[in-house]
Amino acid sequence: MSTVSGTPATDRADVAAQLHHVGLVVQDAEPVVTFLEQAFGLQVVETIIDEAAGMRAVMLSVGSVQVEIVERGDAEARRVALDGAPARLDHLAFEVSDLDDVLATLRALGAESETESPIDLGDRSTIFLRAASALGVRFQLLSGTE
Repeated sequence: MSTVSGTPATDRADVAAQLHHVGLVVQDAEPVVTFLEQAFGLQVVETIIDEAAGMRAVMLSVGSVQVEIVERGDAEARRVALDGAPARLDHLAFEVSDLDDVLATLRALGAESETESPIDLGDRSTIFLRAASALGVRFQLLSGTE
């Protein structure tokens, strides 16, 4: 059993989890995408436009992990998300083998989700944890990804 800051950590060998992507919220996606392509050789693998949520996301590949560049369409939502910065870390996303099991464990540890239940995205399900309840970090959990 391992420890973090003197607190015993539960062994979770039964849960297959891996880092899926790092999400950055930005003022303007295009220059960030261009920079990442030119500076580090990242490649665009998918562009997601969610008009209902008022956002556009560009997924770039770097090895087995992706970087998600998120641009909010609504000026007020963008202002709140960026808190005065041109870009900032928005979330860390983990792909998990059993979303319900991991979510139950996290809730038992005091983490709170932004929605009551996972959101069905068709080919996968997702849920975000409130940063204030999860070490100050906004985590996204994904299951059913390819």
